[in-house]
Amino acid sequence: WTPDRIASWAGTIGPNCRAAALQIMASRALPEHGFRPCVGLIRLGKRYGNDRVDRACRRAVSLNIVAYRHIESMLKNKRDQLPLAEDTPTPAVGLHDNLRGAIYYQ
Repeated sequence: WTPDRIASWAGTIGPNCRAAALQIMASRALPEHGFRPCVGLIRLGKRYGNDRVDRACRRAVSLNIVAYRHIESMLKNKRDQLPLAEDTPTPAVGLHDNLRGAIYYQ
């Protein structure tokens, strides 16, 4: 096995799973030490489905908590189905009586 082969194998799950696998291998002293957790990610696709695993990997990458145990926990607790902070639009500040405009400070 090579890191490229593991990354392309994880890429069959989805692009976020590939990114998570690359991050797992990069976090180890030797990329080979990350092969087993990466194969575990690929195996999670058989149990939970590729879409859910890819969403969980996306969440893990965005929160910078990429590890097999975190991704598996997200899937068990269905945290992959919650929206990310970057997915929800920020509410615009509405104008009301408590807001002072630029005229107030002149």
